[in-house]
Amino acid sequence: MVAQVEGFEEFIAVRDDLAATYARLATCVATFELLDLVGPARLGQKLVHTVEEVIGIRASDRLVGTDEEVWMASSCLKLCGVDDARIKVVVKTADTVLCQLDDSEADDFAGA
Repeated sequence: MVAQVEGFEEFIAVRDDLAATYARLATCVATFELLDLVGPARLGQKLVHTVEEVIGIRASDRLVGTDEEVWMASSCLKLCGVDDARIKVVVKTADTVLCQLDDSEADDFAGA
């Protein structure tokens, strides 16, 4: 049984803590209707489940690329009840910030 594997109880405790953290973050953006329907704890669990897609990507020896990052972030926002128009704005803003960070890192590297 999986539950009898050494370290499994510790893994579950850390995963539960992560889900609680995601739940706290989700309450900042989730709709009241959604929170009333599923509750913050269940929403946090669903968010962890979505982000765990990274495990499958890495298990197939692939790097987590921008497309996967955007998909995961957008999926999490959708789970929180954020509408598509707002998600598009968030994705565009994140893309702009990432480009600025990339430029900044290139400048730092060139100056080293």
